[in-house]
Amino acid sequence: MKLKAGDIVSFFSGRKKQYGVIQETDEKTALVYAFATDKTRDLPFTALTYVPPVCITEEQLGALARCELKWSDIIGESEGVLPFSAETPYAVSLTDLLQALKAISASSDDNAVIRSEWFSPVFFFLPEDDCILLPDEEEEEKKAPLPGLPGRGEKLLSLSDRIDSLLLPDAPPLREQAGALIEEIEHFLEDETRPVEQRRYTEQEKEAFLHRFEDDIELKRADERTRALYRKFVEELCEQDNAFALHQKGYGCYGGDPVFDCDWNVSRDCISRLFEKTGDPAYANTLGYIAYYGRCWDGVPQYEEAFRYFSIGAAGGFYESRYKLADMFASGKGVPENKQIAASILSELYRENKKYMLEGLFNCKFADIAFRMGTYCENGTFPDASLYDVRAYYLQADFAIRQRLPYDNCGDLSVADHIRKALLRSLSDNTIPKPAKTCRVFLSFLLQDYLKQYRRLQMHVKELSGGDLRLTIRLLPSAEDRYPPKLFLTVPDAGFCGMLEKLRIRVHREEWIPGAIPQEAVVFDNIIGSTFYLGDDPVADIHGEMRFTSPNKKGTRTLRLASVTFQPGGKQYDYILEDDDIAIADRVIVLTDRGETEVTVVAIHEKAEWELALPIGKYKKIIRKAEEA
Repeated sequence: MKLKAGDIVSFFSGRKKQYGVIQETDEKTALVYAFATDKTRDLPFTALTYVPPVCITEEQLGALARCELKWSDIIGESEGVLPFSAETPYAVSLTDLLQALKAISASSDDNAVIRSEWFSPVFFFLPEDDCILLPDEEEEEKKAPLPGLPGRGEKLLSLSDRIDSLLLPDAPPLREQAGALIEEIEHFLEDETRPVEQRRYTEQEKEAFLHRFEDDIELKRADERTRALYRKFVEELCEQDNAFALHQKGYGCYGGDPVFDCDWNVSRDCISRLFEKTGDPAYANTLGYIAYYGRCWDGVPQYEEAFRYFSIGAAGGFYESRYKLADMFASGKGVPENKQIAASILSELYRENKKYMLEGLFNCKFADIAFRMGTYCENGTFPDASLYDVRAYYLQADFAIRQRLPYDNCGDLSVADHIRKALLRSLSDNTIPKPAKTCRVFLSFLLQDYLKQYRRLQMHVKELSGGDLRLTIRLLPSAEDRYPPKLFLTVPDAGFCGMLEKLRIRVHREEWIPGAIPQEAVVFDNIIGSTFYLGDDPVADIHGEMRFTSPNKKGTRTLRLASVTFQPGGKQYDYILEDDDIAIADRVIVLTDRGETEVTVVAIHEKAEWELALPIGKYKKIIRKAEEA
C-alpha cells in the first residue's frame, strides 16, 4: 500500500512506538507530524506502518452509552489519537442515559474520569464522526406532547447539558448527584402514560414552556388546553418565587391578558416581589404607575409612593419615569411644585427622543413626550412658547403615536385619543390662523434639526414658468445608512408633520430681487439668511418667499402594511400586504437574505407615503400565507 498525505502511521523512536500523520511525501520519505512530541520529522517509508481507523461495533457503542464499557477499552493503546469509525451508527436513548447514571452512581470514578471515559466520547467525539446519533431538536419538537414541553429526545439533550455543567473539576462528584437525575428520568418515563396536566416537570422545563408565550400574540393563538397549562405553570412557579413566572403573572394582571383577568392588587404584589428580589428599575417604573393612578386604592392616587418609585425608574434611565416626574413637578403632586425643573426634564427628554424619529425608529416614547411639550406650552410651563409651538408639538405627537400604534403597546389607544383631542383643539383655535394647504416657510427654521449636524443636504434648483423656482432638498445618505434617509418635518401653518424623502419648496421671486440660479445640484449644511453654506463656503443664494404645500392625503399613494416578527417578542418589520385573507397572528412567508422565511403577523395597518420611515421601493412584499402544520 502506497502511503499518502493524511494517512495515520506508526513508527518507533528508540524502542517506543509512536503515532503520527503524514503531511507530505516524496519518492522515498514522508514528512510526519508526531502526536506525542508535537514535532515533524522526515522518515523513510520503510520505517512507517499504516494504521487503519479503529472500527467500533454497534454493540460497543451501546455499551459505552450505558457506561458499561470505557472509552479506553475501545481505543486501546492508540490513546485516542487514531481515527475511528462505526460499522453501524448507534442512536443514544433516554433509557441509555438512565442506565449510565445508575452505573456512575455505583462507581468510585471521579468527574475527570467520567468525562474522559464516558461523557466526552458519547456526547462530543463520536457524534461529530457520525458514530453516535443524538436526537434532532427540530424533529423532537414535532413529537412533543405540547409545543414547548420535552419529549424523550429533548429530555435527553437537556439532561446532557446539565451533566456537562455538573462535571466541572471543582464540582461535587457526579456519582453523588446522580440519584436526583435518575429519579427525574424515572418520573418522566412513568408520566408518559398520563395526561400532560398530571405529569411532573422540573422548574426549568416549566419556565421554558412559559418563555414560548412571552409575546401576547402567541398566547392569543394558543388553544384553551395550552392556556390552562400556562396558567398552571405560572401559579406553581410563583409559589416557588420564580422571577419569570412572577413577571408573566404581574404584567398579565396589569390590565389583563388572554389568560389573566385584570387584577391590580395581584399585579402590584407580583411586581413588588420582583422589585424586592431584583432591584430592577423597570419594576419601580411599573409600581410608580400603579401608585400614581391609585390602581389599588379605589382610584385614590398615592403620589408620594409614586414619586419614590419614579425616582428609582428615572435613575435607571426609564423615559416613562422621567416624564412622569416632570408631570409631578409641574403640578406639585407628591413634591413641591417646580415648573422650571419640569420644563428642564421634559426638554431634555424631547431632544433625546426626537433623534429616534429623525432615524425612523417609531417604537419610542416621542409621542408621549411631544404631547407633554404641547401641554406644557399650553398651560404656561414654558412661558415663552407660542400657540404655533403648541400646534407643532401636538402635530408631532399625533404623527408619532400613529406610527407606534401597530406595535400594540399597552395603553397606546388611550394615549392616541388624548393626543387627537388636543390636536383638534389646537387646529380649530381661532387665536391663530387655521392651517392652509400652502403656507410660507423659513427654510433655516424648517430644517433646523439637520443644519450644522452630522448630515449634509443636497438641493436641486429648477426655474419654473413665470420665474418662480422649485427647490428639491434631500438628505445625503451616510456610509452607515442601509436605506436613503427621510426628513422628519413639522409645518404648523400647514397642519403637517411627516417623513419626506424629498422636500419640495416653491420660491416666489420678486423681479427686483437678484439671485443666480445654481445649474447643478449643490450640497449644503447651513443656511444664513438667503445664503446656503457648506462649511464656511457659500454655495447658493436663493432670494424670494418660500412656500410649502402639504402632501394631499387623499391623492397620496397609500400602502397596506403588515408588521411581522421573526421570533416572539422580537423586533417588528413592515412588509407590503396585498392578500386580504391574511390576519393578525397568521404565519406568513417573506423573502430575506436567508431565502423564504416564516414569520408572524402582529399588526396590519395602512400608511400614506409621507408616513413611511423608508422610501416605498425599499419595502418587500409578503409572499403568501404559510401552510398549517
